[in-house]
Amino acid sequence: MTRQAWDDTVVLTLGEHQEDDPNGGKQTVGSKTLDVALSYEITQSVFEQPGAFTFTVGQRETLAQWIKEVPPETPFYIGLDVGGASLVPLMRGFTDGVQANVTSGGSTLQFDGRDIVKKLHDHYVPADTSFGNSKSYEEILRTILDTVGLTDTAIVTDDTANQKAHAGVEVVNVKELDTKKNILVDKTETVIDAKGNKITKTVTKQQDAAVKARVGTRWFEFYSEQLRRVGLFIWADTQSAIVISVPNPHQKPVYRIVHKRGKRNEAGGVNIISATYRNNSARRWTMARVYTRGTLKGGRAQMSGEYVDTEMSERLLPSDPHEGRFRKILVVQDTELKSPLECDRRARSLIAEANRENVSLRYVVSGHSVPALSTAGVRAVWTPNTVVDVQDEEFGLFGPWYLSSVTMRRGPETTTELTLMRPEDCVFLPELE
Repeated sequence: MTRQAWDDTVVLTLGEHQEDDPNGGKQTVGSKTLDVALSYEITQSVFEQPGAFTFTVGQRETLAQWIKEVPPETPFYIGLDVGGASLVPLMRGFTDGVQANVTSGGSTLQFDGRDIVKKLHDHYVPADTSFGNSKSYEEILRTILDTVGLTDTAIVTDDTANQKAHAGVEVVNVKELDTKKNILVDKTETVIDAKGNKITKTVTKQQDAAVKARVGTRWFEFYSEQLRRVGLFIWADTQSAIVISVPNPHQKPVYRIVHKRGKRNEAGGVNIISATYRNNSARRWTMARVYTRGTLKGGRAQMSGEYVDTEMSERLLPSDPHEGRFRKILVVQDTELKSPLECDRRARSLIAEANRENVSLRYVVSGHSVPALSTAGVRAVWTPNTVVDVQDEEFGLFGPWYLSSVTMRRGPETTTELTLMRPEDCVFLPELE
């Protein structure tokens, strides 16, 4: 019998933890597995961290036993059964809490939790902490992880293995994005040669990371801001590692969505429950202009950079004698930038960010998996940081779209909400040229 999307089963495993032993000391309490839920919601995204879940079940044993054995901060693992030999990994992390409810109709237990990035999000910088520019971004993160109790957590800069594990199929990059380029810059140095002569040369070095974490700031806010300046993002993978990388829209599509007028699905494809296309110009701009400290050589003008959104310019700047008079310009001051080129790059990334927030395509589909586009007979699980081939006759949209966010739900229908972005809006620093 052919397996259908609505056969997908989410399995929550609440892991081992330590509690007081009646005979003294600590004892390890084993894991519990739940695979029949009244409802759940699991959200994962590249741009919004941390990933989170809510899982509600009917009472199976005494509520007191569950409350005791699954306290807040219990490790959890969420997997998806799509009919394979093993579960497809979705999320690992720690629970935030348990809520027990008793009504005349019976009892329920609700578990809430977030992936391991929650530790960075929930912990604040206890005192001003300086990181010299001899520290790499990975070294800074390692220090933070040690501080928040994630000492053994791995740090990776390539999401390919995680994409394959999560989607359940191979993810092929059309264009490889070298993360290391994001933290390297060309710098001019003056050195003394063997004869004592001064020589000026250009060398490639790591981007300056001489920064200070201010007391009272969340560690996640501090670190993600440092990454933003070099076009990197941070998220958790499905194997309890932290990823520092660049979202990559340059991939072969893993899935296909066909949306025809008057029809919700095609035979053997994706069953579309609802579809929404959004294009809002309220917070989009014809141009972004970025200023920083300092002046150009000669001191006659403040150092700045800019980038023009041609799409918005064509809409708001019709060809007339007064072109430019009504331009909608975003102006930003960023004192951490050190050159006009950095200002130009920041301006372009601001335009792309505004477009990502205001142009989107959203589908709610049945189940959590779909027949893989590239591998016959295999179901691919909806996974963030992948690409979907969209053939939408209703909206007039055809081509690849970047899948940025996935929310799996049950209550009682099993559905997945997909948020997609245009690949051209996935522009990050310094991957701009």
